[in-house]
Amino acid sequence: MSMNQPEARSIAQDATSGSPVTAMTAEIICVGTELLLGQVVNTNAAYLGSRLADLGVGVYRHTVVGDNHGRLKAALSAASASCNL
Repeated sequence: MSMNQPEARSIAQDATSGSPVTAMTAEIICVGTELLLGQVVNTNAAYLGSRLADLGVGVYRHTVVGDNHGRLKAALSAASASCNL
């Protein structure tokens, strides 16, 4: 396991094989300069966080990135290093 990857946690056992099931983790990334400037309320993140929690997915972070390709690429890279979904 790399230093950047979170330790996988077993939350249950598979009913068929008895093998541990790894917890799913996610980061919600929202894109839009209007979100950063407060011109729009980020209701999408609240909705997605609630639905993911209902499904048993641990949401580690919510990230908002402006309309900038380089910053979005960096946010996606960071999220993929810390989450498995």
